[in-house]
This record gives sequence, structure tokens and C-alpha cells, in this order.
Amino acid sequence: MNTETISLNTLSDRLNYALELTGTRKADLARAIAVKPQIIQFLCGSQTQSSRFTFEIATALGLSTRWLATGEGEMFVADDPRQQFLKAYKSVPLLHNITDVFLNDNPFNQQTIKEWLPLKTQNQDIFAIEMPDTSMDPVFPINSYLFIKKISEKNYHGYRYILSYLVKFNAFVIRELIENESEIVLAPKNTELFKEISVTDDVKIVGVVTDSFWHMRD
Repeated sequence: MNTETISLNTLSDRLNYALELTGTRKADLARAIAVKPQIIQFLCGSQTQSSRFTFEIATALGLSTRWLATGEGEMFVADDPRQQFLKAYKSVPLLHNITDVFLNDNPFNQQTIKEWLPLKTQNQDIFAIEMPDTSMDPVFPINSYLFIKKISEKNYHGYRYILSYLVKFNAFVIRELIENESEIVLAPKNTELFKEISVTDDVKIVGVVTDSFWHMRD
């Protein structure tokens, strides 16, 4: 690609050029920085001169924030521009039915998973789910995406937010782990509608929350 024939006068110009050079799709960039796809579409097509997402976009693509904002200085932070996005992110399966994975201990089946989300991680036991209820508002709003690291039941100490399976109710829940001297409980943030759950033999801790993102809804 000959940069001498390409206009890089606006942030839109520079963003389009960076997306093409790194082979990054607009939808993937939107997910990576947790914004609606329409925002990236607008930034690419509006000939805008600035954006409040400049830092996030530059970080996701391995760009210099100064270059993306002004066109000055070196374009990339590192020496291998084509691999920046792919090196930083991996595709994580978004599971809508996690019962089979945990109760039957089945591996993730790439043929049946319809959706994937990008995440900066090298961990191989990461998957994503949608927050199913308002029990953790405002920390995790309903339908926010939660990235979960699969763990053995005894390795949850030191983590704050936990994915557990409640045998009695045949349900998975996300709660905050609180370890007291006398007991361990899974506590909701929305205490008006939800109660604490004592960690007993009927509670199976299967994963810990490592990251999350969500879109602001109208």
C-alpha cells in the first residue's frame, strides 16, 4: 500500500487506513472497546477530526494515540503493525447454554457456538455469558457480557465475582464472593430483590469473572 496516495488528514482517514492495514473488522473493533458498531461506522465515514474513543481505539489496534489523534509521529507502538490486533485479542465463545459444558464436562464445541467475542487474554479456559438478571446491578447490568475463567471448585479464593451452579434450583448465578470467619456467602448487589447464598454442598463454584463490558441502552 502506497501511503503517499492516501489522505490521512482526518481521524476518519487514519482510522480507515489502520483498519485496512491491520485487517481488523469494524465490528471486532467495536466489541474490543465496548461501543456500539454504529460508533465505529460513524468515525470511519464522517471525516471527523476527533473522538473521545481515540485512546481506546489506539490501544486496541496497537497505534500511537498521538498519531491517531493528529497524524504526527510514528503510527504504531511496536514494529509489527499487521499483527497488533491479532496478538492482543483472542476469540472467546459466547455461551448461551452452559449447562452441558459444566454438568456434563463437555469441551467447547466450535461447530455449535454461534457468537464469539474478542478479549485480551492468553488463557485457554475463558468463555463469555450474558448477565441473566438484575442481581448484580449496577456492577453488572442485565445483558452485560461477562468473561468467565473456568476453575476447579477449590481455586476460587482471591477472586471477587463468582459463577456458581445452584443444585437445588438447577440454575447458574453470578454473585460477589464474601468470606467471613464463620461462613462463605455469595452476595448480590441488588439486595431489594435478591438474598445472600451460603456456600454449601449444594453450591458448585465453576468459574470466576475476569472481565466485562456492556453497551449503554436508550
